[in-house]
Amino acid sequence: DLTMLARVNGVELSRGNAKDLHWTFAQMIERASANVELVSGDVLGSGTVGTGCILELGEDVHRWLQVGDVVELEVERLGVLRNRVVGGGGDASHSHAPPLTPLIPTCTLASPTVPERARSPRRRSPP
Repeated sequence: DLTMLARVNGVELSRGNAKDLHWTFAQMIERASANVELVSGDVLGSGTVGTGCILELGEDVHRWLQVGDVVELEVERLGVLRNRVVGGGGDASHSHAPPLTPLIPTCTLASPTVPERARSPRRRSPP
């Protein structure tokens, strides 16, 4: 039961609660680690929560992200992941969106302890 928020430049765009997630984080960790080894510092995303993402909200609610925008994802009692959008040089897949590089995290959340039931044996792909 943790409040989850998404903000762009300090403006709240989405609000939800972890209790409403379709999959638990233990289940997401189990799935993500089925064929790869997860290590401390890996970041897993839960997907869109609450009222949706910019694409779902539409440009009448918020424009597309632009260079210099600050995106914050917050989970109550866990912390805030804050990223600044920086310019890139690649092709934009949509003509209305500027080319951007991946977001660079400026804050790292502590890795949670994974419940024993969520751990899976480490499998390596055959060569």
